[in-house]
Amino acid sequence: MNLIRIRIGAGLTGLDKEITQSFNDMMQLFNPFMTYQERNWRPHVDICEDNDGFLVLVELAGVEVANIDLEIDGNTLKLSGCRPRLHLPLGTRYHLAEIPCGSFARIFSLPALIDAESVEATYSQGVLNIRMAALSKPSVAKRVSVVGR
Repeated sequence: MNLIRIRIGAGLTGLDKEITQSFNDMMQLFNPFMTYQERNWRPHVDICEDNDGFLVLVELAGVEVANIDLEIDGNTLKLSGCRPRLHLPLGTRYHLAEIPCGSFARIFSLPALIDAESVEATYSQGVLNIRMAALSKPSVAKRVSVVGR
């Protein structure tokens, strides 16, 4: 017997998306953590370039420095981590739950090779600031420590 896999929410357009969103909204009236579609957390990222190299800004409010992993390999930047669910006092009821939590992973290809020795990562007020210089020849992959301020 052949089985057909059905993925609700993948590749939806137009009216299908509106119906799915309406169904999600209705389910969340009963339980804010209930959703029809799987949610993925993807922190917002800005990547800029200037004369000194690249600047990557990542919005990570609520993530502890110890829960951020950053790796540079050639022109690839790998960022991953985890934001735990907020623990509210017993008896607290949600009416809306939009703050994403759990694990995240992002991988970016930058337009030039990165000098792994030049990478500096600082984390302040919920924003991860990664500064790195471009390199003319390949370097060895390196894990980068994030410093909280």
